[in-house]
This record gives sequence, C-alpha cells and structure tokens, in this order.
Amino acid sequence: MINENDIRFRFDAGKVKPFALDSATEDGLYQVGMGIDPKLKMDAYRMVAEDADPALQTSPSITVPQQFTQFWSPTAVDMLYTATMADEILGESIAGTWADTKYVVRWNEPLGQVSRYGDNNNVDFVGMNYNYEYRSVVRFQKGILPTRLAEEQASKARINLRADLMNAVSLAFNINQDNVAFYGYAPSIQTGATEPTYGILNEVGLSAYETLPNASDSASPAWSGKTWAEITADIRFLVGQLQTQLRGNFNPTRERFKFVFPLAVAQTLATTTEFGISVTKFIHDTYPNAEIIFAPKFDAADGGKNVCYVMAERVKGQLVGEQIIQQKMFLVGFEQTCYGKKELYSQATAGVVFRVPLGVVRASGL
Repeated sequence: MINENDIRFRFDAGKVKPFALDSATEDGLYQVGMGIDPKLKMDAYRMVAEDADPALQTSPSITVPQQFTQFWSPTAVDMLYTATMADEILGESIAGTWADTKYVVRWNEPLGQVSRYGDNNNVDFVGMNYNYEYRSVVRFQKGILPTRLAEEQASKARINLRADLMNAVSLAFNINQDNVAFYGYAPSIQTGATEPTYGILNEVGLSAYETLPNASDSASPAWSGKTWAEITADIRFLVGQLQTQLRGNFNPTRERFKFVFPLAVAQTLATTTEFGISVTKFIHDTYPNAEIIFAPKFDAADGGKNVCYVMAERVKGQLVGEQIIQQKMFLVGFEQTCYGKKELYSQATAGVVFRVPLGVVRASGL
C-alpha cells in the first residue's frame, strides 16, 4: 500500500520526454519508473560466479552478462518516455513499487473556527478529520522471445531483432498507460470493486458535465454550428464556473490552467470575427497563462458527444490531478530456452487521481 508521500519522482505536465542513457545509474532509472527485480539480478550474478569457479573445458557462458549489458535499448527508452496525451494534461508521478496493490489518497478536513479572545474564555481547539480513498494498482505484462535462428537471419539484413522487440514492448506499454489514464481499468470499475482504477474521463469525484446553450440557428450546442461570439461566450461561461467552484481561489488572468478540447473542434478555434480575431487569439489574449490541448479521446466521449475540460493546474499549491505510475517498464524475469532467451516485462499503474475535484469544469455537446 502506498500514499502520496511515497512519490519518488514527478514529471510535470508537458515535461515528459526521452533522455540519454549515457550517464544513467541504476538508482536513477528506478526513480523514473524503469527497473529490474533485485532478486533476479543477484541470481544472475550468482550464476556468473558459478560459471567462473571450475576450470572450464568449453567456451565460457556469456548468456547472463549479455542480458545486463544490453538490457535497455535507447530507442525503447525514447518510446517509453515519449509524452502521451495524458502526460500533456497531468504529467506523471512515479510512486511506490511494482509489487504494491493499492494507492491511498488521504483527505484532510480541518475542524473548528476561531473565537474571540478573553483571559477567562474557554480555549477552542482545532481538530482534523481524515478520510481515505483507494485506487487499485493494475499490472500488465508483455514478453519477447528472440530465437537464435530469427536473430541470425535478421542480422543478415543488419536488423537488431531483440532491440526491435523491446521497442515494440515499450510502445505497447506507452499506449496502454495512456488508455488507462483516460479510461481507467474497466474490469475493476464494471465489477464494482471497492478500490477501482479510474481515468480522466470517469473519475467519480468530478462534477457532472455542464450543458452548453444551443447555437442561435440550430437545436445543437455543437461548436461547428456556432459563431465566434457564441463559442467565446461558452469559453467565458466555463472559466466563470471554475472561478465559482473554487470560491475565489483561482484567478484565470494570473494562474496557470488548461483548456482540454476534443480534437474534433480544433478547426472551430480558427473561427474569426470580421476583424480577423480568432477564438485561439481570444483565449491567449484574455487568459495569457492558459494552455490549449486537443485530446482525440475527448471526441464523442460522453455518449457520442464531444467533451471538454477546463482545469486549474494547482489550487493553493496542491496539484489538481495526477497520473500515478508504479513502474513504466519492469523486467520480471528471463529464461534461457533451447531456441533463445525469453524475457518478461511488466508495467504497473494506479490510473488517475483528482486531488482537487472542484478544480475541473467539464462540458459536453460541443
């Protein structure tokens, strides 16, 4: 079981990117979500030592040492740390370990109000009410088996088969991580698990979708049929709702926040006035610290209707939302077979947690 105090590394939103392995250390890789089972490594070293003890009559075995000298393919690392759409919205918090089963969110509610001082007045003490929510850690797996024959044949075409297979695993994990970040892990939600794994689109703490007004000449709120004035009016309405929800703890002209729009409306932001001022320019001029993100997974996300989120980045120093990841890619084990070396990799994530649900306003229908 892990909680927010166990976060060992934080990639801020929009800051996830590939890095060079030249100066990377084992501990450094672990901090950013890459790892190898320490027991597995000790077993490997023990096997190497046992190989070295007797006077060998055949060629020394290099099977295990080779495993650790080519463990991480640089291209696989690039793919693993290529920013996903969820990374752009929430970033990544690397927390806990691959073996953890739950992520714990603690809610602190202060109790009590101040009272007027008097030398003989009774002392009022402040109190705290603690509540906890849980998110299940979901582990996934993918393996590779570059056979001796396949590697030999691929090498004739100057192809590094094992590296390509590792690249495929890292790409699959990256795509899977993004899917869980948006949709959660469906089995845990559908079965009514007490500790489900939620995503951006189904986090239970978020408020209901706001209903936008219809266009003046149609019975639909879709932006494709709205004028510049109507689209900007919707935007001002959503920002105003965010201010109202946060009770003055958010200033849209001074603080950083995001508009996460469905990709389907990207071109509507190019709608202009008769003076050539686009919706995009209106947003940048009116809200200079706002960021615009287009998320394909927001297309038709609410029963066939497009959705958008307006999200504060922080409220009183607290992150509004986080993507919690235990391991981005973890070597569980390997096995030498007659044909080649079988390797099993795993990924672990707890999905998404919104620590300040009132820091998000959602709308549907645009």
